[in-house]
Amino acid sequence: MIGVAYRTPEVAREFCWRWRNERCVSRVDVIECTDDPGGSDGSEIDNCRWHIVHNSGYGNALNFGLTLAGKETVTDFDYILIGNVDVFPVTLSPTRVDDHEVPMLKVNEAGRERNPFLTYLQSRFLWTMRPFLLLNRPGLVTAHIAIIKLLGLVPSRPWSCHGSMFCFTKQLLRSCDRPFNRASMLYCEELFYGAALGRAGIRLVPSEMVVEHIGGVSTGPVVQGKRERFFEFWKRSAAEFLGR
Repeated sequence: MIGVAYRTPEVAREFCWRWRNERCVSRVDVIECTDDPGGSDGSEIDNCRWHIVHNSGYGNALNFGLTLAGKETVTDFDYILIGNVDVFPVTLSPTRVDDHEVPMLKVNEAGRERNPFLTYLQSRFLWTMRPFLLLNRPGLVTAHIAIIKLLGLVPSRPWSCHGSMFCFTKQLLRSCDRPFNRASMLYCEELFYGAALGRAGIRLVPSEMVVEHIGGVSTGPVVQGKRERFFEFWKRSAAEFLGR
């Protein structure tokens, strides 16, 4: 289990405590994104291993965590879960998958199921981001979102999961190298994950693993109530995805 924290040490400690109490979780790591270059990297705190990443975005911190996992000599894990520290376990029922599958968690957020975040049909229309990026008007992003949400009403297989928590099998971890957006602060991580699954020939399958996402805790203060700032972060990530 790997969690990414951004100026939320109290939430990160609760994350460690909650996940360490799960019998099926063998190890918990926290990637602490901070403006302070000091701190103890790789130290043991609250029975978890903490790593300091200086002033890094969410996607870059996710890549850092996956790189750490890929270097481990212990390979007797079934899955690596990686995401925000404001995600807590509810039910972690084991899910059997083959080499071409990865479990899709059930993510509950304020009583609402957030997965699948995007279906295969929706993914075929992600190009609609391009004209809104060219127009460079924050208010028009809602039009793109409306198009994607409308397509989500049509039955289609899962393409990507909610960005609060991703699941990696050993096969997927071997098949992709730092799959998330590296240059931007936030957003569109789901798109990079879905693209990585597609390149690896691996599909998402529903599972009985359930987690709760609090939402707005980890990075919410950065953009809360600031539509223009949200658009700036989204625009950089979307442009990076389209230009990959």
